[in-house]
Amino acid sequence: MDSRKEAVTFDLQRVLIVSASPINSVVVSRIVTLCGLKATKNLPDVAIGSMWPQCPGTIILDDAHKAKGFDEILTHLTSLRTASEGQQPMVILLSTETRLDENAPIAGIIDEVIAKPITTEGLLPILDRLSKRQASDSGQ
Repeated sequence: MDSRKEAVTFDLQRVLIVSASPINSVVVSRIVTLCGLKATKNLPDVAIGSMWPQCPGTIILDDAHKAKGFDEILTHLTSLRTASEGQQPMVILLSTETRLDENAPIAGIIDEVIAKPITTEGLLPILDRLSKRQASDSGQ
């Protein structure tokens, strides 16, 4: 039996950045820390290991709808969102497009889409808003 099917807890102070680009990961992690959150960076093919036993409250995916290697984490995120009735974890998509096609396979798990290039002014308010929403949803 896979022990990962047990109940997952979420650390609302942690943010997992999943990107094939080391440069994008560093830029995004610096912005995340400005918000007072703890950032963890991972490549798409090993990111699921960072989600167990305690899952970050927010996941930032860098071009996950276009890049290769995201299939496993997208499947895992879909399962987590289904189990938590769509509440956890919060998922942000970094994209060259400003909107995600509502018929895209990952549309149901994305809370926010942020257009590239990533800037502090673009990402910080969204992280702040999602953090407040998580805190109110969890009663913290």
